Amino acid sequence: MIRFFSKIRNLLISENKLSKYLLYALGEIILVMIGILLALQVNLLNNNRKDKEIERKVLVELKGGLEKDRDLLQERKTRDSTHYEDLTILHSLLDNPDHPYNPELDRLFGRVYGIRNVRLNMAFYEDLKSNGLQIIKDEDVRFSIVNLF
Repeated sequence: MIRFFSKIRNLLISENKLSKYLLYALGEIILVMIGILLALQVNLLNNNRKDKEIERKVLVELKGGLEKDRDLLQERKTRDSTHYEDLTILHSLLDNPDHPYNPELDRLFGRVYGIRNVRLNMAFYEDLKSNGLQIIKDEDVRFSIVNLF
């Protein structure tokens, strides 16, 4: 193909047809520009596809982490409701001055006043922060994630 264009160029120069040669050169420049623009467009489309894939992967991981946290909080809620029942029993026993001390009170105190610490999984959010929150294109989703954590 290059040899073909080279022959045309040499033929036009040898025949002293400067105007046709300039027209040919302009056409060749336009062809090169079109090729460059097409390559840039393909590259842009490929980068957009990769960005969407990364965004989808991050959102799927975040969803999985949030589902685990939801399950953990649901489990804690169930456990705390039984502790609330114990607190109600303890309160009624302490309000009754005639109730004697027994070891059951120790168990109730331990369950009611024990340390309750819920550790939610923040790894997905920290990973998202380190990669940059701009990975997520939807501003409402990004704002909701930041507010959640």
